[in-house]
Amino acid sequence: IARKEYFLGLIHDEDEAMSIEEALRFIIRRIGTVEFSQLIREKKQNVDKFLNGVRNLKRETLDKYLFPFGVQTVLDVKLISKKKAA
Repeated sequence: IARKEYFLGLIHDEDEAMSIEEALRFIIRRIGTVEFSQLIREKKQNVDKFLNGVRNLKRETLDKYLFPFGVQTVLDVKLISKKKAA
């Protein structure tokens, strides 16, 4: 629960909220790439590429990175007005 609260605090901070990717990079650097890659069972090289901005995460991989924090992404669909759809 502490990890989840910490992560959510970073992305929902009223003064300086981070994006999900920024928060992940911040936390991974604090944990260490070796420890984090072991935690999510991912190659260290892939974690390093994400940290260095070389690799963008697909939704499935993002969920894998978010799993230790007890959160996941959700795809949502909403209605648009007929004017925008035309």
